[in-house]
Parts: sequence; structure tokens; C-alpha cells
Amino acid sequence: MSDRAERRRLVAIALTLAIALVASGCGVSSSNAPEDVGDPWVAETSLGSDIVRTAPDPNSATSAEDLVRSFLKAAVGGGEASITQVKMFLTERAKRAYDPRDPKNPPLTVIRLVGSPTLGASDETRTPVTVRYQVVGPLTDLGRVDELAELSTRPRSMTFWVTQPEQSSSRLRIDEIVGAPAGLLLSDDAFKDLYRIQPVYFWDAANKRLVPDLRYLPLTLSTQQRARQILQWLLDGPSLWLTGVQRLPTGTVPKAAVELNGNGAFVVKLSAQAGAGGPDAVRRLYYQLQWSLRTGSVPSIELQIEDKIEEIPGTPDDYLQYNLTNDVGPVVQKFDIVEQRVVPLLGAGVTPPPVLAAKENQNVVFAAINRGMKLAAYVRLGTDGRTSLQIIREGKASKVNAKNIPEGSDMGRPVWIPGSNDQLILPSGGRLYVVNAANGNSSDVTPSQFRGDISAIAVAPDGRRVAFVAAAQAYVASLKFDGQTVTVGLNPRRVLAGQLTANAIAWASESWLYVTGTVGSAPAMWRATADSVVAENLSEALKGIRPVDVVAHPTGPSSRQGELIVLTDEPGARVFVTSLGALEPDTFAPFFAS
Repeated sequence: MSDRAERRRLVAIALTLAIALVASGCGVSSSNAPEDVGDPWVAETSLGSDIVRTAPDPNSATSAEDLVRSFLKAAVGGGEASITQVKMFLTERAKRAYDPRDPKNPPLTVIRLVGSPTLGASDETRTPVTVRYQVVGPLTDLGRVDELAELSTRPRSMTFWVTQPEQSSSRLRIDEIVGAPAGLLLSDDAFKDLYRIQPVYFWDAANKRLVPDLRYLPLTLSTQQRARQILQWLLDGPSLWLTGVQRLPTGTVPKAAVELNGNGAFVVKLSAQAGAGGPDAVRRLYYQLQWSLRTGSVPSIELQIEDKIEEIPGTPDDYLQYNLTNDVGPVVQKFDIVEQRVVPLLGAGVTPPPVLAAKENQNVVFAAINRGMKLAAYVRLGTDGRTSLQIIREGKASKVNAKNIPEGSDMGRPVWIPGSNDQLILPSGGRLYVVNAANGNSSDVTPSQFRGDISAIAVAPDGRRVAFVAAAQAYVASLKFDGQTVTVGLNPRRVLAGQLTANAIAWASESWLYVTGTVGSAPAMWRATADSVVAENLSEALKGIRPVDVVAHPTGPSSRQGELIVLTDEPGARVFVTSLGALEPDTFAPFFAS
């Protein structure tokens, strides 16, 4: 056994995950109020209102630093038009030196700022502003970054020389840029107010569930332009790393641009190929469009295939059931392991689930309770020091033992897979195993390049993606279903590569992850999108406390507040509370139903 199973007293820092549209702090307070570690930078699953954002204007800059920050947002949307917008920030001298590489299709490189721009010593007419940054990767016209750069803890730097071209003018311009990569640059600050995370959805291989694929939608587009862009992304197909999902039928093309009709519905006109597969396939396409074009209300869509309006039977909200993230509600229950037994941390009016009364609920080091709280998985420590997994189902008299997992393996925390017909996944001996609750049969689903390296896992609320830590690096991969057979995608996406030494990971929503670990000897916690394009360093919220594990109850479309619990094994560390009440100092390993 590892020292994880030797711990008997862990302290938990509990933080609420508020998904509000107003700014909030990210520190940890010593009060008993719920803690908020900040808002996601961009809203999710919504085209938003008709408000169209505008690219930054250099004439609005109030300081040299402000001008530089705005310049690094000015390329919003990319393309040839962005070159004109960017050049507005430059003096004539700087325009002549500016190199967009390909003026017709300039590359757009996303960079992550490290700290704030700093002023240097001015000369007679110019002030230097130095920016430290890391390259994230190129943002394509598909709204995604396919090739992530290897981040380094040693950021690069570039210097902007700011001047006032006319002595009588208060307008500032950039006269020279030293050390900048060629092409258009877009700082991650632009994602705060000029872009939206816009998942587009693809059906899994079994046509059972929709799987989100993250894209970045410029809010400088009108509502109709946004809808047209999203439809084109659907037609272009999923991201390269997202395996086990289906493309639209071959040959499907739009017959006209997406428009809003007089009833406020998106009119989507597609070629005859979109109807391949018959009425069931058309119905699935309709639900796919509803999720992808989802607005703040029920998405209204008029689907026309080869100029024929398709009548979809059912109710307007039938589409909701096909994305399991929609099943995520508010936190009503969480659990703890006290004296090697799983106990409920009760909310108001909540009755402990019967599975906790099973005699197998003893000598427990890790556990998982499913969303319906009718299934329990107990990782137990035997007298011989070996771990085993037992599964208990409400109403059943006997347990099911997990099979085919090598004895003596160091099992980690199991997680139920939503929408999998009662299967769970867990790390054991550095590998990933999927276990069937009905018969205990287990299968090794570890991608070959990670065998022996996996130490922690978390399943996305949609049940079709898994995040894991392998060799101190975070990854996200697809979960592919073929009947009762589950496989893990062979080309996982690295998350926060080179940014920290990771030890745990959790899903905050279908789009966001929390990753904990260390940078050198310092404790670290980051929030990042599942594709690692947008990220925020929240390490200061830990106040120096070293994390050893992290669990979360994610947010969903109908529940905008989740909860995060960061675990530490440091004696005497302060305990923070949430709206569900205080966690006791002898908390061992609190977790949520999954």
C-alpha cells in the first residue's frame, strides 16, 4: 500500500464553484462563508444575447500598459480583417516592420500572460512595456487549438515601445515590438470578454449520447453569424483527439446560411445527404443542433433537408436527455470515510442511502456512490495489506467482487461512469480498469503509453470523457462505448503541459477542469478548460497548503453552482467550510456521488 492508505487524518479545503457572470475574487478567506474561487472566463453552452462585442480601440487606452493589453486582444476573430484592427495600434514606423506572415490568412497564436505588463525606464519619447508570456498554440478557423505548445515554467518576454506620435495628442501608439513571434497574437485575456466557450456536440459511436467538443466563438459576431459558424464547425467534424464520436453524414452541406425567422427560430437548411439514415438519424441531427445552438432558453430550430421542413415528434426539451451533463443538479449529498467506513455528510432532509448499511462498508480506503445513490463501490484494505473492490447494489443481498485486477495492486479512488449501464473506472497498479457492477468483470483499458503510470482519474459529467494523471501530467481522453465494452481514446489531450507536477484532477463542468500538484516545492492549483487552451492559476487560494487530492461536484446547465474539495495531509491546516456546513478536522476523504 502507498502512504495514501496510511493516512488517518486529512484536512479538506472546501470551495464553492460559482458560475456567475460577475467578477469575484479567488482567495481563501478565514470566515465561515462559502468560498468562491472565481468565475470561468467565458460562459458555456449559450450563443448569448444579440449584444455584439467590438474589438479594442487604441484611442481608449489610458496608459502604456493598457495600450499593450488591448493590442494583445485586438486580433479577436483572426483573419485578414484583424490585421487592419491590429495596425491601428501601431505608428507608421511599426506598421512598416509588422510581419503578419500571410496577409490573406495570418496565423493567430494564443499566448498566456504571466503576471502583468511592466514599465521600464523611458527615453525622451518612448516608454518600454515588457510582457512575459507562454505560447499556448495557434487558434484555427475551426475555433480550436489543435497543436498545443509545451509550456515552460520559464516564460518568454517581448517589449513594446510606446510613444505619442503627435506631441499635442494624448493618443498612445506602439512604435516598436522587440522579441514578438511573427503573425497575429491573442492573449488569454481576450477570452474573458471577447470569446465564448461554445461546445459543439457529436453523437457517440452507439448513437446514445452527445459528447461536447470545445470551440472558441468570437463575440464580435452577430447571433446569426455565430449560428452559421457553429453549423460549419459541425460540418467540419470533431477535434482530432476526440475519438469515438460520429461525423455528420458524408456530403452534408448547407443549402443556405443560417437565418432567424420571424418566430425567433434558427432556420437550418441542409442538403439531402443530411437525411441519410432515415427518421431516427434526422431526429438525432435535430437534437445535435439544439445542443450546439443552445441559447438561454429552449433552442428553437427549423430544420430543412432538401427544402423540406422536418417535423420532429415529441416535446421541445426532449433533446436534454442526450447530454448527461444536464442530469447534474445541485449538491444534495456528499460522503466521507471515517474510521474506515463511508458515512454521509448530510444535507437538510437527506436520508442515508441503504448501500451504506452493507457489512462490506468497513476497512474502506476509497469509495464511490453513484448519482442515484443505489450503487456503492468500496475499495477495502485486507489484513494482508492488499486492496480489493466490492460493489453493493441496493436491494441485493450479496456483494459483487471485482475480477481480473491483479492482487496487491494499489487501488485508487473509483468513479462511476454516467450512462454506462452501471460501470465504473478506477486506477490500480498504475493502470486503468473498467468494472461491470453486474458481474464484477474488469478490463484493462489503459492506453499503452501510460501503463504503470496512472495515479488519479475523474470522469466528465457527460460520461464520455475521462481525465487522468499519469507520470505527474494531466490528460483528457475519450471514453468509447461498444455495447458493454468501454475503451479509452489512444490519443489523449495533454492539459497544462509543463505547467505543474500534477497529482490530482477533477471536473468543474463539462468544459472545465481543476488540477492540483506542485511547482517545485510550492503547492499549485490551476483551473483549465478540458482542451487546455484557457487556464488560470489559483495557487494563491491554497494559502501554502499542499494538496494531495481533489474532488468536485460539477456544475450543469440547470445548476450553476458546484463544489470543490481540496484535500491535504498537513496536520493543523485550517479547515474551510461551504454552504453545506463545516468539514470536520478528522475528515479522511470526502467525495460526491458520481
